[in-house]
Amino acid sequence: MEQKQINIKDKLPTHKAPASMWDRIEQQLDALNKEVLNISIASKLPNYTAPSLFDRIVPPAKTKNISLIWLQLAASIILLVGLGFGFKQFKNRTKTQITYTVENNTNKTIKSEIELSNIDADFNEVLSYNCQTKPKVCQMPDYKELQKQLEDIEREEQNLKQALKQYKSPEIEMHLIRITNDKLKIENYILNLFS
Repeated sequence: MEQKQINIKDKLPTHKAPASMWDRIEQQLDALNKEVLNISIASKLPNYTAPSLFDRIVPPAKTKNISLIWLQLAASIILLVGLGFGFKQFKNRTKTQITYTVENNTNKTIKSEIELSNIDADFNEVLSYNCQTKPKVCQMPDYKELQKQLEDIEREEQNLKQALKQYKSPEIEMHLIRITNDKLKIENYILNLFS
């Protein structure tokens, strides 16, 4: 196929433009450019002079400033109302918290196991309800770590309760109170994750 192309190329006549042709085209373009530059659009427009009343007109600059001031004032009021509302909402938000008190009994005995198991059952009910309504919180690493700590403390609490039944020692009782306080703190931390 290449041979056919070469053969056709050889058969075509060669044509060379005379050198004067390019000089003539350049001269025509230069003349056209000079002609366009000499014709000014502004020279074709008519001259117009404004009437003398035009100088007496005062631009309405004050009205623009007044509307801008009103706009800024309205934006400031809206901003202040929004900040006040947001602060009120922030101040009124509630946190779930378990409160407790430690009382020294004259008999040096702690609450019965029935009362303590009722508190644990209430906490477990609240916790299961919160996990059902906000399951993402129950999947967080912080929640899982606090749950593990709570289980460890509950095991320690059970061990101390058994030791207290056997020995009835005031030192064991005080340690049990400290463990119970720690348990309540962890329960508060867990509940705060849900708020």
